[in-house]
Amino acid sequence: MPVLDLTNVANELDVIRRMVTARHNIVDVEGDHSDLTEDDIRQSVQTLKPFAPTATAAQFEVVVRTLCEEWGIIDLGDAEPDDGGTVEADHEEWLEKALLEGNVKWRRWSAYKKLLRHQGRSPQVVNDLDDATTRILDLAGNPREESIWIRKGLAIGDVQSGKTQTFLAVANKAADAGYKVIIVLAGNTEYLRKQTQERVDSDFIGRDGSKLLKKVNSSASTSNRMGIGLLDKTLHANGMTTPFYDYLQLKNEGHNLALVSKDSEHPYIFVVKKNSFVLDAVDQWSKNQADGAGIVDAAALIIDDESDYASVDTSVDGSDPTKINSAIRRILSRYARSSYLAVTATPFANIFINHEGYGDVGKKPKKGKTSVGPEAETLETKDLFPEDYIHALKAPKNYVGLKRTFGTHDEPVIDGLHDNSDCESTIPLKHAKDREIEELPESLVDAIDTYVLANAVFDLRGRAKEARSMIINVSKFTEVQNRLADLVQDYLARIQDALEAFGGIEVIGQHGQSLARLKSVFEEEFPECDSTWDEVLATLPDSASPIRVKVYNSKPNRLGEDEAFEAGVPSRQIAIGGDLLSRGLTLNNLLTSYFYRSPMAADTLMQMARWFGYRDGYFDLVRLWIPSEKRGDYRFIEQAVRQLKRQIKTMSEQGLTPFDFGLAVQQHPESLLITARNKSRNATSAPRTIDLTNYRLETTKVPTDVETLQSNERAAAQFVSAMELSDGEISELTSIIRGVDKKHIASFLDEYKFSAAERLFDSEALAALVRGSSSDTYTHWDVVFIAGQKGNERWLLPTGMEMPRLVKRLLSPRDGYFAVSGKGSRLAGSQDLRHVLSAENLAAMKSVDGKLPSNEEFYYQHLDRPALLIYALEPDKVVAPKRGSSPAKMEPIDGVTSVVAVKLALPRAKKLDTGDGRDGVAIYLHNSVAARAWKAQYAALEGDESKEMSSV
Repeated sequence: MPVLDLTNVANELDVIRRMVTARHNIVDVEGDHSDLTEDDIRQSVQTLKPFAPTATAAQFEVVVRTLCEEWGIIDLGDAEPDDGGTVEADHEEWLEKALLEGNVKWRRWSAYKKLLRHQGRSPQVVNDLDDATTRILDLAGNPREESIWIRKGLAIGDVQSGKTQTFLAVANKAADAGYKVIIVLAGNTEYLRKQTQERVDSDFIGRDGSKLLKKVNSSASTSNRMGIGLLDKTLHANGMTTPFYDYLQLKNEGHNLALVSKDSEHPYIFVVKKNSFVLDAVDQWSKNQADGAGIVDAAALIIDDESDYASVDTSVDGSDPTKINSAIRRILSRYARSSYLAVTATPFANIFINHEGYGDVGKKPKKGKTSVGPEAETLETKDLFPEDYIHALKAPKNYVGLKRTFGTHDEPVIDGLHDNSDCESTIPLKHAKDREIEELPESLVDAIDTYVLANAVFDLRGRAKEARSMIINVSKFTEVQNRLADLVQDYLARIQDALEAFGGIEVIGQHGQSLARLKSVFEEEFPECDSTWDEVLATLPDSASPIRVKVYNSKPNRLGEDEAFEAGVPSRQIAIGGDLLSRGLTLNNLLTSYFYRSPMAADTLMQMARWFGYRDGYFDLVRLWIPSEKRGDYRFIEQAVRQLKRQIKTMSEQGLTPFDFGLAVQQHPESLLITARNKSRNATSAPRTIDLTNYRLETTKVPTDVETLQSNERAAAQFVSAMELSDGEISELTSIIRGVDKKHIASFLDEYKFSAAERLFDSEALAALVRGSSSDTYTHWDVVFIAGQKGNERWLLPTGMEMPRLVKRLLSPRDGYFAVSGKGSRLAGSQDLRHVLSAENLAAMKSVDGKLPSNEEFYYQHLDRPALLIYALEPDKVVAPKRGSSPAKMEPIDGVTSVVAVKLALPRAKKLDTGDGRDGVAIYLHNSVAARAWKAQYAALEGDESKEMSSV
């Protein structure tokens, strides 16, 4: 089928999608689609078939499926019933009363809501957005109050979940309510700022600022209307920045505008980079607005997108805050009523801000000068800790995030995921900037082939007009990225040449190798595709020819301007880069991702995951190449984020405050792992109190040296002897010893040697936790020796005692440790804790549907006392990873009869408490030596790309 026909089909099906959307939006204009069924949508599409006479039945079915996913009729995503919630300090609600009394009218919001509906957002999505943003605005503060205040809050969303849409809704409502100055902090590069500016022009200002050159997009302009400006021509705003110029470049313009006050007719809006020079210019403008009065009698709202990046004060003790942090705090202090809204998907850095942080953020003398100068000042303010509120945004039903992509530890997802460990031999995780690349890894060749094929299927589904993308993120170095791009371009050109030469006709012989390879990949990757190979082959020449390779790696100069960077984006692209790909960059219809990086901090890992987002109508085409151990890291983060969102809801119900939540986050196990370097300086500068109750605490990394493994075997033998167990008490099957005195547990943990890579497994901290416990619940433990499958060898202790059967797990060599992996890259099975539960508790867990749950979290809720589970693993290591269905090649670890691994399960008290004096809490001495070692390891992997813009 020629591409012209596919373009016509795409146009026809787009008309049908719009007509079906309009039909149901009119019917449910103030409701949602909760009553709609898949059959309702199919019937609507059937009646409109005459509008697409050349479309196939399969293409009509794609329209049905896409609409059902968009509207949440088919639950594709990560939405949890307990998502959402707010933790707040003392707050008097004001917005509902203001709306009822007519003091606030939703003019801008009504236009923006109408625009979203025109763009195809479902009523349910718009209504949920309405509820969430009304709540956030109420918490942000009443701009019409005759008092002076600064409020600070945090909105927690999901990566690629539509946070821009959320904060634009907040901005429109804020302007309706009386906020006169709105400042959006958007990324650290001009490219990312421009991307956000274009959305603001359409969705807030209502005029296209790209046509204004070096002029302020003032409210006096009536031309170049777009977005909400086409829906309500009475709306006006002063756009102080444009897509081509930020405020630093425009600051010599626009000073003829009237000074800002609470009576200003139209709002002023800035979209600026997180750059100290730019923010200083905005601060000076704000100071000038006071016109000598000391403070501007108006309300200002700062929306900090990706607030965990560059905004957090990373100075040593907070007394001399970093430049970007200082500038934000100065701007807040310029207005009588100012509100700071931090928006992020990874909130740990914001929570680690010192809630008592206080310092001088006033302008300092210029470097090299001793005199203060006329513009210098002393201005002491509190830091940006979200002391007033923390709000968790709810993910839409069609959002594809952590859980949908990777699953959980108990129920891992493997579909669509591929291992790319062969990349290590070509582009190692640790490499220099002059690393030469002679050829592409085989896994990357597979990924490119898959993307080329997915393009053709995407076209066949009636979406030929839409842009689509592939990303490759394997190096932080621009030189390496450029070398890789050359090789990718060469390989892509070979495919395109072969397709052009043969015109979609399958051939044999040497010249047909590229097509033969594509056919093989298609059959392996898309066996249940709704298109046949013959249809795909006929489409490939025209589908693949527009694909272009684009490198995203230009570094910003000190002003945040992108040097030697071409902003144009190919409609069908293979995007290669590093940091610029990791934050804020929008990649439309991301079909294929290739990721081989190893950031130490999980917040960085999350931001690199551009494959999260919305994949309506093509999720089955999405593929991700990623190291197998990183899948486990993402499942680890999924657990952390899910638990934190649940904790927000629980704390909200108990009336606890942001400070209480902040303390709980800092005591969460992932807080040791999830935030990079000096962002958590307030959490690592002193002994850390970590709550380990209800937390999956099991060794997934074990030492590699034989002496340590032998030592752990001896520790297990001493433990058994100390409990005075006999051979008669240890059976071939799993053995349970109940009521073991805590002193034996502590002694075993003292002797057991954990891998240095297991940050939470600190022998001293865990042994102290056990000895320091005081409640009756924690004085005695249950101990389980887990047995392997029938037929496995018995575990023979150094003392000669026979224990249960050895457990089979993969032991994969890594940098200084063996990675332990069973199902879902973890040590324990999801139901292993059933061995320590009482018969009554097991019966209670089965009462729901007659079987035990597969989610381990439910078992923790029924623990009567803590438990230690010991696993004796078969001493075989992986020497060659498995490919496809082939088993991994193994060889024995000489000198040991087993590899001992452990799991601890600690029950939580029934009432939630954030204090330190309770059982299940460990104190981690994160001293300066350990901190330096961790930072050095992080820096070695991340290098210049992870530097904060606050260093500017």
